[in-house]
Amino acid sequence: MARSKGSTSAGPAPKSDAYVGLLFISLAAQITAAIFFYLDWSAYPAAKPSAPSPISVQVGGGAPPSPAPAPGGGAPMGGMPPMAGGMP
Repeated sequence: MARSKGSTSAGPAPKSDAYVGLLFISLAAQITAAIFFYLDWSAYPAAKPSAPSPISVQVGGGAPPSPAPAPGGGAPMGGMPPMAGGMP
C-alpha cells in the first residue's frame, strides 16, 4: 500500500556510526586550535614595534669573491668521456 502525501514517517532514524564520532573529534580539534590561536595572539604586545635601523654597506675595498666551482666538479657522470658517435 502506498504512503499518503502527508505522512512524514520514513521509518526508524539512522543510527550514528564511526564517522559521526570522527566529526565530533574534528570539531573538538577545531575548537581547541581556535583557543590556542587566541592565546598565542593575545601574548603579542599591543604597540607596534619600532622600525629597524638601515643596514650600512661598504662599497669597494678588498678583492672580489672568487667564482663558485661548477656543480658536480665538471666531470661527466660516471667519470667516462662521452661517446664519440653518440647514442645508437
